[in-house]
Amino acid sequence: MTSKLEKTVQEAVAVQREIDSLPNNPKLSAQAFLAQAMAQAGTTKRKLDALEGRLSDPAYSLAAAFIKRLERDVCLSENYGSPPTNGSKLVRAYGRESTMAELNGIGAAPLDCLALASRWAVARRPERFGTLEDLNEHFENVEDLYRKRDSLLHKMQSVMVGSDLLIDQENIAPSERAKGLTRTRFKNWPSVLFGPDWPEHVLVAAMAEQPEKEDSEAA
Repeated sequence: MTSKLEKTVQEAVAVQREIDSLPNNPKLSAQAFLAQAMAQAGTTKRKLDALEGRLSDPAYSLAAAFIKRLERDVCLSENYGSPPTNGSKLVRAYGRESTMAELNGIGAAPLDCLALASRWAVARRPERFGTLEDLNEHFENVEDLYRKRDSLLHKMQSVMVGSDLLIDQENIAPSERAKGLTRTRFKNWPSVLFGPDWPEHVLVAAMAEQPEKEDSEAA
């Protein structure tokens, strides 16, 4: 019969598996990234078409180079899960001394350039984007998962009973055995000793066991 502790540990394993499956560098999908960049700039497809047309003028080479750097170093970078919102910082980080003057000359704000850079990146390298449609919702879900996992770790302490433990008198030093000392282990996870932070250690042990159980069932 499955104990309350085993059931709680199984729930914690499932939550931890879900946490571990999350992307290390979450990023919006290609279309979501572009849509957000355009919304932040308050621009439209027609305006981006006009901006792209003006870049063919050699007089605006710095502006064109700025947008290409935004495409490469921002839109296609793992460091940006969504379009940044501070246009001035973008100019300082990826522009040149006269970049802003050129942008003023073609009537483009830095965030307009980011929107165009996003459009280029989406068209050329869509595989470099993620699958998320809402990054804020993703982070809220992540926080919920961690809260749920921590709640289950706390619950383990309240549902654990004596029958979940076993007294180990064998795997101790002879000098300790001579003194009548023992070690208390968990029956289902004998590698874990009962002590401080035992729920975390039980979870790690259960996670390590899980693949073996799945393999044996498949066989």
